[in-house]
Amino acid sequence: MTGPGDRFVYIAFQEARKSVDRAVNDTVTKLFAHERGAKNPSPNELFRLLRFPSAAVRDVAKAADIYERTLINIRKHVESGMNINLTTGMFDR
Repeated sequence: MTGPGDRFVYIAFQEARKSVDRAVNDTVTKLFAHERGAKNPSPNELFRLLRFPSAAVRDVAKAADIYERTLINIRKHVESGMNINLTTGMFDR
């Protein structure tokens, strides 16, 4: 059984997941993008690649970021006055 607050948390979770996914994708793109015609990567670029975490480590960090951002989103929605109509389960701003 789900309560009206579950949908509220789900919305906050979806927003957090999209935000974290976008940030991870931007980081990966910047990290592995190699301009055409560019010479060999600099030592700094190579060091960044060596320090890039494994998939398992990235998944744990991503889950933690999503959890944290979900809590932040819930707080923002509550502070902005988002309300839940308990009879319909719909959100009001």
